[in-house]
Amino acid sequence: MPSLIPSLNSCVARMTLGEKCFAVRLEQKLDDDYLIWYDVPIGKKQLHPDFIVLHPLRGLLVLEVKDWKIDTILNATRANWTIADRHTNAPKQVKNPLEQARRYVLHAVQILERDAELVRAIARDYGKCIVPYGYGVVFPNITRSQLEKSGIEQVIESNLVICQDEMLEGIDQEEFRQRLRNMFPYQFDTPLSQQQINRIRWNIFPNLDDHLNDMIDSLPSDSSIPEKIFLNSSIDKILRKYAYIDLEVDLKEEIHRIGSASLILEQDFKVIESAQTSLESLREQGLHICGHNFRRFDYKYLITRFPTLDPWEIR
Repeated sequence: MPSLIPSLNSCVARMTLGEKCFAVRLEQKLDDDYLIWYDVPIGKKQLHPDFIVLHPLRGLLVLEVKDWKIDTILNATRANWTIADRHTNAPKQVKNPLEQARRYVLHAVQILERDAELVRAIARDYGKCIVPYGYGVVFPNITRSQLEKSGIEQVIESNLVICQDEMLEGIDQEEFRQRLRNMFPYQFDTPLSQQQINRIRWNIFPNLDDHLNDMIDSLPSDSSIPEKIFLNSSIDKILRKYAYIDLEVDLKEEIHRIGSASLILEQDFKVIESAQTSLESLREQGLHICGHNFRRFDYKYLITRFPTLDPWEIR
């Protein structure tokens, strides 16, 4: 079962009923090699897709969930829809949800194409993203029959929609997965490597602010002079960077990259030193810091992702 990031327990309070139901279904029906994010800002524009799903072979999928009922939708075109406001019932115009999902995934792909490690080098496809991508819409309160009778499928492709009766608890696992696969216009034969997946996460979710990035990048990789970086912002700005990647691998690589510099987290003054730090102690320090300060992930998620973590440290 894949883990939702942030964990379902930590974000369920801000989910709509439809989003909660769909999140549960993703966790129930998909395998461990899927990564799922809910309402996580992407890029400098801080766009907030409802769900992002990443799979090594399938690629990147952005999904928008709309809790509308069929009579909520008053008019629909390729560009905009008119819906009844849920509070006042007055008509209001919104963007076509499929176009909204498309805009989000194209923004993510543009970010990935800035990374030379995530684009193709052959002449015909030079500079194109190596990651297959797709997008779709989920209607937890509209059945497929209702959608077909309404005529909405004239402005929204049927294979890019998951309806209420296609995400029920008893739905066949393979049928549910096929619904997601149908949202990809193409896929590649070669799965993404773990390193490429890490780079995808790093690029789409740049949770370390530009100022700190500039400070780290300015340090010479072969520096022999001990330097210290004092973080003036919240401690979780650096922790969030490592919450989406393999801490024990990438954190060590990052520290080696900045040479003998130490990262001193202002709130705790916990120091991670590259020169004398073994992998095990690095991992323990990182988990200790993460456990004490990264409250947005509940303890079940942390001990699942980091088995050596003492759950009492984060309660």
